[in-house]
Amino acid sequence: MDITSCFCVSAAAVFFFTVLWKLKEGCGTWFWTVWALVWVLVWALVGSSLYLSGPPVVCGLAVLGCSLFLMCETEKRVELQSRAVLITGCDSGFGLALALRLSESGLKVFAGVLDEDGAGAQQLRGRGCENLQVLQLDVTDNNQIETAHRYIGTQVADTGLWGLVNNAGVLHCPVDAELQPITAFRYCMDVNFLSAVKMCQVFLPLLRRSRGRIVNVSSMAGTSD
Repeated sequence: MDITSCFCVSAAAVFFFTVLWKLKEGCGTWFWTVWALVWVLVWALVGSSLYLSGPPVVCGLAVLGCSLFLMCETEKRVELQSRAVLITGCDSGFGLALALRLSESGLKVFAGVLDEDGAGAQQLRGRGCENLQVLQLDVTDNNQIETAHRYIGTQVADTGLWGLVNNAGVLHCPVDAELQPITAFRYCMDVNFLSAVKMCQVFLPLLRRSRGRIVNVSSMAGTSD
């Protein structure tokens, strides 16, 4: 088998496995199933005619191009309406802005707040967005974490959780270390580190259902020279 033939066989193999991957990972919708089958038909009709009537390398390039197109399209299309995300620390700042942005994009957002009666929670509710829910969630309180987990589990069911954003954090007065009480360091570790670990442990089963992602947000104040 010469080099050209090897290239054509390799291109066909790449296309075949791309179609299989497409059927498995393409959001599980009928759209991607039909789309992949259409390209199989294109390969069977057009690809074979190219191979018979023209140079084999033309056929290989055509099939390889189809594979790359399918891969790129998979990355572009996401069914946001069926996805759910949990964000902690939505009382203000980045968490609040992210909750609003993602809910406006069509995602179902569970916005965890330290104070469900606070200004941030009121602002989120004031948007009147059906796919944005405000949850009381003190990330240092195991009972509140478990309550949020049970509630979100009933809401997402078998779909699972697509994203967990550990955004909750605190920053104490930046003074010399010897002036800070040890309780301040403990609280900082509880909120900024241990709570993120706890949230990951509790919500991993829901994240695995949808092959979701975890985003841990940190502050530039945590860097040191």
